[in-house]
Amino acid sequence: QPSAQASFRLILRLEKTLNGWKLAGIVTLQSGTPFSVLTNANAFTQARADFAPGFTASDAALGGPVDKRLNEYFNTAAFVSASGVGNFGDTPRNFLRGPNQRNVDFSVVKFIPLGESRKLEFRTEFFNLFNSVNFANPVNMRQSSNFGQIVRTSTGSRVIQFAFKFNF
Repeated sequence: QPSAQASFRLILRLEKTLNGWKLAGIVTLQSGTPFSVLTNANAFTQARADFAPGFTASDAALGGPVDKRLNEYFNTAAFVSASGVGNFGDTPRNFLRGPNQRNVDFSVVKFIPLGESRKLEFRTEFFNLFNSVNFANPVNMRQSSNFGQIVRTSTGSRVIQFAFKFNF
């Protein structure tokens, strides 16, 4: 008989160990944000650029993987500075799109009951679970030395955090 009670207690302990789990996740998939090519920007105006002679909006967009286009995300030769005072440029507003964004956040929580009104909570959270690199929009200022280049990311690298909490 004692062995039956011991196995019953073992089953109860396993059930308490295996129960009380909670999984949660957030998946973010976004197309790139639109942007315009600007010129003559100062504190008071931000005029759009002009197309270079012979270029159109379809000539400005380049294709291929983003990580291969970091130094020239779009065709920088397709643009010239807006000419003349008051000229706001002939390029359309927001006609180019930045890089797509993707991110997965995930959490695992284990609740351990310690009676009717008390429990322990162990939590592990993963931000940017797959460590995806999400590039920001390229520099869109015609006068910048980094014009057309992607010089930063829009999200951070993977972060893992642990928490232990006593609820009463």
